[in-house]
Amino acid sequence: MKYLSAFPDFIGNIINNFDLAAVVAAIISISASIYIFRTTPKYDLVYKRYTSLIFPLFELIEPHLFKPIDRSILSDAINLIEQNKAIAGSKLLYTLYFCKNNPCQEHFDLLCSCISKEYDQCCSRLGLGKRSISYKISRQQYKSKAVFVLYIVCHTFVFIVVLFAFVFLLFYLSRLVKNITGIEILPLTR
Repeated sequence: MKYLSAFPDFIGNIINNFDLAAVVAAIISISASIYIFRTTPKYDLVYKRYTSLIFPLFELIEPHLFKPIDRSILSDAINLIEQNKAIAGSKLLYTLYFCKNNPCQEHFDLLCSCISKEYDQCCSRLGLGKRSISYKISRQQYKSKAVFVLYIVCHTFVFIVVLFAFVFLLFYLSRLVKNITGIEILPLTR
């Protein structure tokens, strides 16, 4: 009976000393770690995919990216994807289906777009760097000028939004530090 009377004191002590911010921070950091671990592809798999499929496919089709369809190049690309189906990925297999069943300009452009994106993603993950915008412009590696302009406008917009968010966060944190410590970090926030 003596131990049961101490239980409410124990629970009350836990509730009084409970630090919600520490618990939330721990939950967020654990969740972020699990998410990053699960969504980050393994380097060996990306390297194998790059050397066996993506780079040979890109090298084959790069001179013909978003140009009029060349049936022999399309046939070679289809054969290369089929030989490496196990590491092709869902996007390439999806476009492969359409290119095999109905080889037309629309499906060829879809394949070109998919190969271009996959190549840039693999290069980025392997630390090789993506093709620059000037590289794509000089080789006309875009579906249409409207799509290319939209691509540049969207990336510029995202950059501006991130920049404003960072500046807002900087001023907010400066104000927060001033309220807590009395030390003014940015004198412009008066």
